[in-house]
Amino acid sequence: MSIVRMKKMTFVTLAAEGEALMRMVQGMGVLHPEHITVPAEAPAAEMLTHRLNMQGQVLHDLKSREIPRAGAPAHGGVPQFDEIEGWLSELKSIEEKIASAGREISHAERLGDFDPADVRRLAAEGISVQLWSVREGELAALAIPGGSVVRQVSAGRQTVFATVSMGSGIEIPGADPVELPKDSLARLREAQASLSKRRDELLGRLGGAASRMAELERQHTGSVREHAFQVALARAFRDETVMAFEGWVPAGSIPDIGRAASAFRAPVVMHARDPLADEEPPVLTKNGWLARNFEPLLHLFGIPGYRGMDPAIYFAPFMMLFFGICLGDLGYGAAMIVAAYIMKRALGGRFAQVGPVANMTMLFGVATAVWGGLTGSVFGAWPGGESTVLIDVSPGRGDPMILFRISIGLAVVHLSIAFLLAAAAAHTFGERVLKLGSLAILIGGILMVLKYTVWSWVFGAGVAAVLLFSSDSKNLFRRIGAGLWGLYNHIGLLGDVMSYSRLFGLGIATGAIASVVNMMAGQVRAAVPGLGVALAVLVLVAGHMFNMAMGLISSLVHPARLHAVEALPKFVTLTGEPYRPLAGETGP
Repeated sequence: MSIVRMKKMTFVTLAAEGEALMRMVQGMGVLHPEHITVPAEAPAAEMLTHRLNMQGQVLHDLKSREIPRAGAPAHGGVPQFDEIEGWLSELKSIEEKIASAGREISHAERLGDFDPADVRRLAAEGISVQLWSVREGELAALAIPGGSVVRQVSAGRQTVFATVSMGSGIEIPGADPVELPKDSLARLREAQASLSKRRDELLGRLGGAASRMAELERQHTGSVREHAFQVALARAFRDETVMAFEGWVPAGSIPDIGRAASAFRAPVVMHARDPLADEEPPVLTKNGWLARNFEPLLHLFGIPGYRGMDPAIYFAPFMMLFFGICLGDLGYGAAMIVAAYIMKRALGGRFAQVGPVANMTMLFGVATAVWGGLTGSVFGAWPGGESTVLIDVSPGRGDPMILFRISIGLAVVHLSIAFLLAAAAAHTFGERVLKLGSLAILIGGILMVLKYTVWSWVFGAGVAAVLLFSSDSKNLFRRIGAGLWGLYNHIGLLGDVMSYSRLFGLGIATGAIASVVNMMAGQVRAAVPGLGVALAVLVLVAGHMFNMAMGLISSLVHPARLHAVEALPKFVTLTGEPYRPLAGETGP
């Protein structure tokens, strides 16, 4: 596990060639730009910010809408974002109009197919045609003015009727006036059909655009890179003769930058220096394959500080192990491996983020399958018989307390390594002794529970270390006072250890629920002759899918919590700034 060493680099060249030099460095993807002057106004960056927001919204709409990825873009190539935004805006307007037309048609269907213009012409001649609505059965009881002709239009929970009278109209107490439709039923349906046809055309165009999602995302990435460049350009210093810009560069990239600068078409002056004491460089980590695949999850908690320790190699194997214990079923693990493999094959080439997530899921699946094999669980059952189970923790078949003891043992190991890493990362002798003292208190407490007589020596050494090294004051009384407060805080160690019992609880619960699902399926099969087998299969599929879904969430959240709350704070502070090179990506 390592945090890449950074250097602060300053570049100076002729003013006329400054932008070209920055473009060259951007192409190398190694510069995390910093302010060298107060940022100047950057209209190009502001315009690109608006464009990035628009592109991001277009991509989100294309992904979130259920648009069939069929058809072809209107002009045979990849459509422009402005064009797609227009299609999406028009589609939204047309869908609102179709919904409004549907309401108008439903209203007109209750009244019949007539032309409202005819009613308005009759009104101009002094003949009033009005529509009314009353509850079912109330029409006969209405007091309708004499000289009016009444005709029932439709029946149901609400009865609609029409009146024809001379003059400007009549009033009927107890009846509600009904508005005329906006147009005839035939023309309303014709307008709706025309809108639906245009909607289908737009969906076809958007489907063609959605099928070119990879190219659209590459265009968006290009816009991100250009925006990053324009922002960095606004941070640079420039006058009539020279331009200067600076930023953080991985130390190992400096020779490559030097070779590129020597071949540049204009003179370039470069200066690299180590970070100053009050500077906090951005953080780039360099890990092996296993730890690297768990970094997306780890970085949700934060980025380690530049002068701290990268906990990825500590986090990855324990996260795998804890997850496997919590879910603990060979069948569930195999299902995870297959699903992650399919996801990686189907989407890995189009979305770079899918690869690490799929790899992490497969690793979780391997841990789940291995632990399920050791504890004898394949979808809640074990075909090999009780005698072949290596670690039998089943409530009805074995001894669940074995898993409890394993969980507490893992707590001691996990926390002990955390204290050792804290001691290794300590900057002073006193800090180092204090962390080792905390470790001694933890180990001494465990030895006391196990009734090893040596516990008092180990525990006592830890207490002495905490008492004497919780403060660096030369005043003995202050040191002892700070030490007493430090000892009080160590009461929480017991709670830290017992927090790991959640591994026991989740591991037992997942297996127990899987067994209950199997039992329910067997009961359904016996209770329903004929259809029993089909119903039992349905119970098995639904039950195990539910148990696996809930188990996946719990098995991810609780081990992550053990790291975030109990272990990582003991030796690392996740307050660093991620390294973002000028290329607009998260790493070179």
